[in-house]
Amino acid sequence: MLLVKLTEMEDGSIRAESSRQVIGYFEDMSREDVIEYLVNQAEEVGEQIRFVDDLPERQETVSIQQLMKGKRRK
Repeated sequence: MLLVKLTEMEDGSIRAESSRQVIGYFEDMSREDVIEYLVNQAEEVGEQIRFVDDLPERQETVSIQQLMKGKRRK
């Protein structure tokens, strides 16, 4: 599940971001239009999306070193 925070910017655009990155800036769209667009995009790739007021701290459960060690064992 992808957690997304929407923020209205001073210029009227909407910023969509996850805890890892900014997804995009949407100009000339209402908040509801952005939500509808992102939900449709998520459904197309089989993902679920939830909109939140605050994003949790980015938490990595597997380090890159652990990931690479795991690949070598296979």
